[in-house]
Amino acid sequence: MQHDGRKAQSGNTHGRILTPLDAWALSLGCAVGWGAFIMPGSTLLPMAGSVGTMVAIVLGACAMGVIACCYHYMTLHTTGSGGAYTFTKQVLGFDHAYLCGWVIVFAYVAIIWANAASVVLIGRYLLGPVLQVGYCYRIGGYDVYVGEMLVTSAVLVIFGLLSCTSQRLILKANTVAALVLLGGTAGCLALVAARGGIHSSAFEPAFSSIGSPLSQILSVLTLAPWAYVGYETVAHTADDLSAGRRSVGRTLACGLCASAFVYLATTVMSVLATPERFADWSEYVLKLGSLSGLEALPTFLAVQTAAGDWGLALLALTILCAISTSLIGLYRTVGKQLCIMAEDGILPERFAALNSKGVPQNAIVAVVTLSLFVPFVGRAAIGWIVDVTSVTASIAYCYVCSCAYRVASKRSDQSVAIASVVGIAISLVFFFFPLIPSLWRVSTLASESYLILAAWAILGLIFFWITLHRDATGRFGKSTIVWIALLCLVFYASTMWVRQRSHATSVQVVSDVVLHYGREFERRGLRLTDQELVYEEQFINLETDKLSSSLLNSGLLQYALLALSLWVLFNIFSLMSRRQAELDARRIAAEQTSQAKTMFLSNVSHDLRTPMNAIVGYTQLAKKPGLTYDELRSYIDKIDAASTYMLGLVNDVLEMGRIESGRLVLNPTSMDLCAAVDAMRDMFAIQMQEKGIRFTIDSSQVRHRQVLCDENHFNSILLNLLSNAYKFTPEGGQVSVTLTQLDGGSEGHGIYELRVRDTGIGMSAEFAQHVFEPFERERSATVSGIQGTGLGMSITKSIVDLMGATIELTTKPGKGTEFAIQFDFELAEAPAEPPCDEEPHATPEPPTLEGKHVLLVDDNAINREVASFILEDMGLSVSCAADGSEAVEMIREADAGAYDAILMDVQMPMMDGYTATRAIRSLAGHPLADIPIVALTANSFAEDVEAAHAAGMDAHLAKPLDIDMARSVLSELID
Repeated sequence: MQHDGRKAQSGNTHGRILTPLDAWALSLGCAVGWGAFIMPGSTLLPMAGSVGTMVAIVLGACAMGVIACCYHYMTLHTTGSGGAYTFTKQVLGFDHAYLCGWVIVFAYVAIIWANAASVVLIGRYLLGPVLQVGYCYRIGGYDVYVGEMLVTSAVLVIFGLLSCTSQRLILKANTVAALVLLGGTAGCLALVAARGGIHSSAFEPAFSSIGSPLSQILSVLTLAPWAYVGYETVAHTADDLSAGRRSVGRTLACGLCASAFVYLATTVMSVLATPERFADWSEYVLKLGSLSGLEALPTFLAVQTAAGDWGLALLALTILCAISTSLIGLYRTVGKQLCIMAEDGILPERFAALNSKGVPQNAIVAVVTLSLFVPFVGRAAIGWIVDVTSVTASIAYCYVCSCAYRVASKRSDQSVAIASVVGIAISLVFFFFPLIPSLWRVSTLASESYLILAAWAILGLIFFWITLHRDATGRFGKSTIVWIALLCLVFYASTMWVRQRSHATSVQVVSDVVLHYGREFERRGLRLTDQELVYEEQFINLETDKLSSSLLNSGLLQYALLALSLWVLFNIFSLMSRRQAELDARRIAAEQTSQAKTMFLSNVSHDLRTPMNAIVGYTQLAKKPGLTYDELRSYIDKIDAASTYMLGLVNDVLEMGRIESGRLVLNPTSMDLCAAVDAMRDMFAIQMQEKGIRFTIDSSQVRHRQVLCDENHFNSILLNLLSNAYKFTPEGGQVSVTLTQLDGGSEGHGIYELRVRDTGIGMSAEFAQHVFEPFERERSATVSGIQGTGLGMSITKSIVDLMGATIELTTKPGKGTEFAIQFDFELAEAPAEPPCDEEPHATPEPPTLEGKHVLLVDDNAINREVASFILEDMGLSVSCAADGSEAVEMIREADAGAYDAILMDVQMPMMDGYTATRAIRSLAGHPLADIPIVALTANSFAEDVEAAHAAGMDAHLAKPLDIDMARSVLSELID
């Protein structure tokens, strides 16, 4: 686990801290809150009666059990924590995961709000008006007081802070509270049953008087997502379970059974609480609204009647534990959920930070801060939240079952696939029937609940828009149906809010009119004077205006919500379309690059095979018996020319690889520009003459020849341009090179222009636009026989850019091509001339290598044989080693003067050349510890030379071995 503000990582990093008992306590605590002790008497019994309620509770637990099977299955076949969100992310993608996470967070947070607000509600019945201090206003038919607001806020903050403490400590406390919850419920039921016993007559009538038994059971059954919401939170902590992921299913089952027992127990206690003045429970619960004190709370009344104040204290402790376990468990779960969503880029990165206890403190603090509006809406919030929780939780359940079906189908797990289909159907029933009125006798959502649902859906769209903007990995924006569904939910919920509000206003207006006329008729009789009729007409018009104003305001708010939703959705789709267009452009570019690379490989294959065919062919001819010396020399010369050309191709490919990887660097030194241009003239003069090309070079307009420049790369530019001019200019053509120093340039700098012009075949306008791109070659019939990799001009452009220069191209098919490059070089001091009165000294002859002994280290036998032949031809005596470790051992056992130098390959098995060199240099006191060591390797770039010197080598020679260079280096190193 990371601490002190560092981000959490997927997977378990803090140990398996949840024992099976802790996991069960978490499941029970999150499923059972204050509602289990209030709702059966106040809501469930009036809807379905005693038997109908208990049947619905059991069926609801079974329905949740089917969904629990899907949770268990997904836990076994996914990785990481996160529950429904993680399942959806790994199976359906990030868009669906966003929606799933959005609704499940609301469901969990809503239960936190409801439990915090319930403390004040229960306090009103147990403590009377003690907390009703500082009246503020009335909302949803309930008064809101400052004292109650402070208590609710304190509950939210205290449990939020507790959730940020040590996980092990808080989880153990949660387990104790869950055990007290279950034991206290059983104890209260035992007290109530012991007082008068449980008789079947006490449960008569079995059902409510409204509707059929089936409709009554279904009415309560649709509340199952609210009643059991949170039982699946154990799936969010799959990596924390000491018993492993396979224990999730068992834990969920035990949690559901315990939760169902609590609801059944409180239902039984509510039925048995019927005061003697009521004929039966049905009469009692129907009049709860007009009762006060403990009589308004059947569960409380039953326990107080059976065991007095001690029983009431036990029940109060039990409810306190129910609220505590719910708040602790849900705070912890929501914090982890927000933490994971932050890691995925949905929420700000700071939500993923953990404190020193390994808890996502920032996320929990954010939930506490968001929840502080709840005290301002008071008791009214509870009813609204209960409605919305069932709907949002059902969406998450549907996602889990859908994921289970997809995974089970792929794995051919038929039983799980069937269970997941049943789970999907159950989830859809839970979602649609509370939303849609008149499907059966199910109470629809309150108008405020519809408004909350619409607002939450709009917030979901806005946050997704923000997430899409911040998404740099392209994980979001793949599915449009998710956001269309959110828009439909906004439209439907806002429409139903207008409908419900209009209906409520109409009922209120009619009620006001009826009440008014009832009073007037009672006071005056049925006869009204003309003046009184005018007055009544004004009253009717006033009430009509009230209704019209209400409808207008509701309609305007709905239009505003829809307009905002459409605007956000438009921006989402615009962003998604733009990203898709960019993705298509990148895909097309990638395809074009792939095609170009394919063509490049085809060209390279062709161009490499051409000299290779020459090498193989002339080698076979050279083996023929009876050849004269001139014939053999001719074949060898052609083999040498073909191998030189092939080496140039390989160097081009390697140079392009360095450019693409960003490893091309400049090494500026003082150089003579005119001398470099003259050297190119000498290099190409014979080739141009043999082809009949008139070749001229003019550098007469250079005033300051000495500049700071990377001479090798400058030569590479000129070489590539001249090679192309030579290849694409036919016989009788002309190639000219002009080097000019232009006016201008900052102090100490000079502006130089290099122009290479030919009268060759030129380029098409289409190809000229791509001439500097890698792998590109003109594909006209005119150049079909000309060889090359298509990398030369790309390499040239890269070097030009690296030097800070500019290059321009002028070309026309059949007329020729001209490249113009402008350089800004720092001027350098010209080398000092020898004094006039001194005669120049002749260059001393290099010391002879005759009789010198070298150790050649190379793991390739052919390389050793070729190098040995070359070295022996220089007069050297050669010993060989097959790898670095053998060379170190030979040096260790050798006497002083046994070897004069070592030629060391770099890439070798067992021990590479760098390691071998360091080992030799570390032979303290050995006479050969300081022997000259020369790297002999195919790694020939500047960084390879630096690496050789860093390892302790004295010089660097590139393969294939340049004989003159090798002679010069060895002569310098060997005394």
